[in-house]
Amino acid sequence: MAVRLSRKIQDRGNPELDPLRLGKASPKAMRTEVIPAKGVLPGGILVSRVRIYDTVSPDGQRGGTPHIHLASDEMYYCLSGQGAVEIIDWEGFKRYSIAPGEVMSFTPGTIHRAINLRRDLTILVIMQNKGLPEQGDVAICFPRTTLSSRATYEKRMSVFTDEDAFRRRDLGVEGFLDLKSTFERSLKAGRELLDRFYRRALENTRKQLADWRQVIETGPAVEVQRSRDIITTLESGSIVSLRRGRGKAVCSNSRTSFGYCGYVESYHPGKVFNHIPEGLSY
Repeated sequence: MAVRLSRKIQDRGNPELDPLRLGKASPKAMRTEVIPAKGVLPGGILVSRVRIYDTVSPDGQRGGTPHIHLASDEMYYCLSGQGAVEIIDWEGFKRYSIAPGEVMSFTPGTIHRAINLRRDLTILVIMQNKGLPEQGDVAICFPRTTLSSRATYEKRMSVFTDEDAFRRRDLGVEGFLDLKSTFERSLKAGRELLDRFYRRALENTRKQLADWRQVIETGPAVEVQRSRDIITTLESGSIVSLRRGRGKAVCSNSRTSFGYCGYVESYHPGKVFNHIPEGLSY
């Protein structure tokens, strides 16, 4: 299932509120110290900035690779440019436009693909479960011949260069177009083909399920329990949890990687900047 939210954030142009520029305020305002991160990002999420691929795919459109996540929700927030998001779910094919300030959200099992209409689309991707979609929770909508062999599937998933990423994308688009045309002929036939894709996606990722569970239990589950503990503390009348409050700005990766829909710059909690107000020692 995909959900579209059209409400725009009014402070999008304010650099103090821009999530991609945190930690880059004027040195006159603060000094910073690099410290080890504790825990994960709020709610156990991961945030990435993605420049959507702008090369042409088999159907003549520019954009990303059609794929699903099996256990995680994901959200696209459009930062700049004009684009569209194409999806296939249990009800068939749908297409949504997306512009700066607009949002698309996907639940597990929704095949989604970003379209870069003017070669200028950049999105902010917010991923559930400590960024599990970047740790294996993904299946590309490859053609049936590729999906039927795990060795072939894993080979096609590997990417080391731009050309590899585009070949992987193009294969995914071929499978997506097959599903789309099947749904257009018959809802029943489309659902049967989609179910076959889901089954192959599960078989090709089954060996990772225990690792996914561990990621969730050491990330989002810990965050939920921490919130419960804070509420318990507050209910007792204590303010000790508030005294532990700190402001941190998360660093992005030093290099860009090849994502499924574009070039990815992730904001991992491996390092953070701890804001030190000017004039105070540390």
